[in-house]
Amino acid sequence: MKAESPDIGFFARLKLQWFLLLRAVIHWWVRAKTLPQPFDDLEIDLDKPVCYVIDGYALSSLLILDRACEELELPRPLWPLRMASRTEPRSYLALRRKRGLFIRRTEARSHSESLKRLVESVCEGSEPDVHLVPVTVLIGRAPDKETGLAKIFFTESWEIGGRIWRFLNSLINGRHTMVQFSNPISLRELADEDLGTSRSLRKVSRILRVHFQRVRSAAIGPDLSHRRTMVDRVLSSPTVRTSIEERARSKSITEYKAWKEARKYAFEIAADYSYGFVRVASFALTWFWNRIYDGVELKHFREFQQRAPDYEIVYVPCHRSHIDYLLVSYFVYHNGLVPPHVAAGVNLNLPVLGRFLRKGGAFFLRRSFRSQKLYAAVFFEYLSRILSNGTAIEYFIEGTRSRTGRLLQPKGGMLSMTVRSYLHSPSRPIMFQPIYVGYERLVEGGSYTAELSGQKKKSESLGDLLKVFGILKKRYGKVHVSFAEPVFLDEMLDQHAPDWMYRANDDTERPPWLSPLVDHLGQRIMTGMNQATHVNAINLLAAILLTTRKLAMDRNELQRQLELYKEMLQECP
Repeated sequence: MKAESPDIGFFARLKLQWFLLLRAVIHWWVRAKTLPQPFDDLEIDLDKPVCYVIDGYALSSLLILDRACEELELPRPLWPLRMASRTEPRSYLALRRKRGLFIRRTEARSHSESLKRLVESVCEGSEPDVHLVPVTVLIGRAPDKETGLAKIFFTESWEIGGRIWRFLNSLINGRHTMVQFSNPISLRELADEDLGTSRSLRKVSRILRVHFQRVRSAAIGPDLSHRRTMVDRVLSSPTVRTSIEERARSKSITEYKAWKEARKYAFEIAADYSYGFVRVASFALTWFWNRIYDGVELKHFREFQQRAPDYEIVYVPCHRSHIDYLLVSYFVYHNGLVPPHVAAGVNLNLPVLGRFLRKGGAFFLRRSFRSQKLYAAVFFEYLSRILSNGTAIEYFIEGTRSRTGRLLQPKGGMLSMTVRSYLHSPSRPIMFQPIYVGYERLVEGGSYTAELSGQKKKSESLGDLLKVFGILKKRYGKVHVSFAEPVFLDEMLDQHAPDWMYRANDDTERPPWLSPLVDHLGQRIMTGMNQATHVNAINLLAAILLTTRKLAMDRNELQRQLELYKEMLQECP
């Protein structure tokens, strides 16, 4: 259903034309991507008055939103809001506005006056319903830095600096703009709770404020420390300082020498995320996928996307290929969320390549460090800090790439550290997101065949990068990325240790229920991956042929078996 343009007066139409002229100027440089996709998932009811809500007023954001609504055939925010009993001059409201003649600061207020009028109209019965549609407009998605001259000078709390920042940001990131629509909020449903006008207004204002904070955090991520600052914080933590002292005593060395050893470990581990690098890598990977694949299908992402702002996310994909973490980060980023920090094996920390991976969010770990107490303390502290900061992370609990295509038994190391980190400093609840990544053909297929034939696995080297040129000459079919049902850590903790909340922050002993919890958690995640499996022709053919004695079958019999398997899958999806 297409929204119809309302009849408006002469002066209102003149003002609208002025805005459209400014919008055309902005569109010359700014290009916006609208989310979610497909947009129909939001189910905006055009038979009811629709009012858009933005976090803070900025003319550029408003004009970008207006163009997005026009392209989606939605009511426009610049149009009057026609209701049953009254008409508002515009169809948008901002939670925050700036006031002042020369130096303008954000006005201190608990709610928007426009929002107050809408809530009063519905709660008092003069208006049947109004739908509020929260919209987040992000011009560029670089995370803030905790310190720096730019943060001081261009802060949004000072209007002159804020305007300079928005102008420069539009020039630099205008073609990387995101318009994120969220599910509508019905004021009628809120009024039916019989809270009264005042409480209803406070409630919806609070819901909207929290919503915008969480959507922004999910799309941009938390403020980032400089890598050196993060390392200093890790080394100054009580746990690591104690480990440094123990290392000095056990090895009969000075504490300074033990500290330098810990510092070396921290720099070996820590990521060095760069938004600029992520943008460049995004363009390169788009070209790469189109070059080698016949398409990439993303399934069940919308359900995950709706939950993501409320949780700390741990992405847990199956591991078939080095392509896995590139694909997951790429699609998370292109669908409006911040790419995760990815745990990568230290074998990938090669010259040049390791630096690029760190810029993309990789942090490195050794395959085994049970006997290296100082390294373990540094790694655990780093993991705890990035989790408590709100950084999404990703790791592979199978421990290595599956050479056969079958899921491997989960390893509990990273899961255990994640659980212990959460128990040490619980903030927002953690959601584990199992992901199935399926390929019709693997880029490492040749090396896997050699390894399965008995040849020794070759260590990764810079020379492997030259193989990319050979990969580009081939096609590898389609790829399927499927998001499974999530696993919520709080629910698992309640099941295994109902009193866990009272024992949080207690590092004196390892609880006896931790190992069974980690084992159960690993199995739940692997089961989720398996349930999200996409069955393609290669899977079916391999499943049938591998069950025959001689790994061979008559064509007609093979066709009958394929039909049987397809029927079974349709009956038991």
